[in-house]
Amino acid sequence: MKERAEIRPAHIMIRGVYDNLGEQVQRDTPAFLPPMPEVEGREKSRMDLANWFVSRQHPLTARVAVNRFWQQLFGTGIVKTSEDVGAQGEWPSHPDLLNHLAAHFVNSGWDVKALMKTMVMSNTYQQSSDATPEQYKADPENRLLSRGSRYRLDAEVIRDQILATSGVLNATMGGKSVKPPQPEGLWKSVSLPSSYPNRYIPDTGDQIVRRSVYTFWKRGLPPPQMTILNAPTREDCTARRERTNTPLQALLLMNEQQYMKAALHFAKRVVSLETDDRLSRVYETITGRLPDTRETEVLQAALRDFETHYQTHPELAKAFVDQKEDDQHSAHEIAAWAMIINTIYNLDITKTRS
Repeated sequence: MKERAEIRPAHIMIRGVYDNLGEQVQRDTPAFLPPMPEVEGREKSRMDLANWFVSRQHPLTARVAVNRFWQQLFGTGIVKTSEDVGAQGEWPSHPDLLNHLAAHFVNSGWDVKALMKTMVMSNTYQQSSDATPEQYKADPENRLLSRGSRYRLDAEVIRDQILATSGVLNATMGGKSVKPPQPEGLWKSVSLPSSYPNRYIPDTGDQIVRRSVYTFWKRGLPPPQMTILNAPTREDCTARRERTNTPLQALLLMNEQQYMKAALHFAKRVVSLETDDRLSRVYETITGRLPDTRETEVLQAALRDFETHYQTHPELAKAFVDQKEDDQHSAHEIAAWAMIINTIYNLDITKTRS
């Protein structure tokens, strides 16, 4: 990554052909942007370019960054076309707000946490997504921010949320990519003998429950747990993700091996609590709010049904729970709670920002 002692010349490639070189080009920046300061006695370096990007005179870097963070929190950027904040992109819905946040970001020393805190503590972010039909008709895409944003969370956020609230997340920072379990044989159709790695060997232990940012990706076949929930394949840069709703997503969240194990781990913690409000605690831990009377009644009825089912079929409960001999709680109770927790993980409120 160091600068070469002898700078390699760069040329325009005519029609993009690497062996059909045209005019030689020098290290510089686009003329319509503020110029990069000249450096006496040497060529401009990549460090000069980096400093130019974060210069207070540079109008774009902070705006683009702020717009991406806004998109992360609100579902849509102040400039909707977050991949193109230029002349061919969409005009910002609130240009003064974008400028204010960009200036605040730069003045804070490019403090991302401070910026995010400013946005999430705003009245705009804390609005409810409930609105009248007239309000939805007047502003169908919520570009005027007249109500709270409502959108399904990203694949990585959903997975990390399940692992974190269940208590199994390994929050270790840094290190190599890890391979969570996935169905056997998925790589066979896309892996050549010469490719590396050409076999999918899942990791073990607490490595498999690390944050999703550390998940190993193979471009030919990315992790299905992610792509089913619209994670990009990484074949190209994707600034805005598509959000679809398909039955396959519900099947994934209900049956995926890691998610079921997370629910089971949570259930073993819950049955150890000596309190009458265990259901409310579980619901609040996962969704961030307490269940209302109707939700409590439905979930309590479902819990009783699951307990009855697993009491009637003890072999299913034992196979599901994989109970140890020294466990103080019955297998049917743990299995029933695991199914209730899995049910709450699949609610719309759990995987939707609203």
